[in-house]
Amino acid sequence: MRRSVYDQRLLHWSLGIGFVVADLLYALGFALWTGVVVVVFIQVIPEVRRRQFKQMPDAYEAAQREQVRAGTDQASGEDAAPTAR
Repeated sequence: MRRSVYDQRLLHWSLGIGFVVADLLYALGFALWTGVVVVVFIQVIPEVRRRQFKQMPDAYEAAQREQVRAGTDQASGEDAAPTAR
């Protein structure tokens, strides 16, 4: 009789500990993925947008410099005498 009561108690403790560990792992995993999603929306996406917005004026300025350089090259090529290379 004592042995069966002890076996039942051991079984209940094992099930309880297993349930607590499984629930803890589930909760930690859920918290981890929630943290990942929060970081993506709060930090990663705004950083990507900031870089894109920073590149826009740089690209515009580079295009303007290229147009000025092309205009200067055409103007200097028409006015200047041909040179031997």
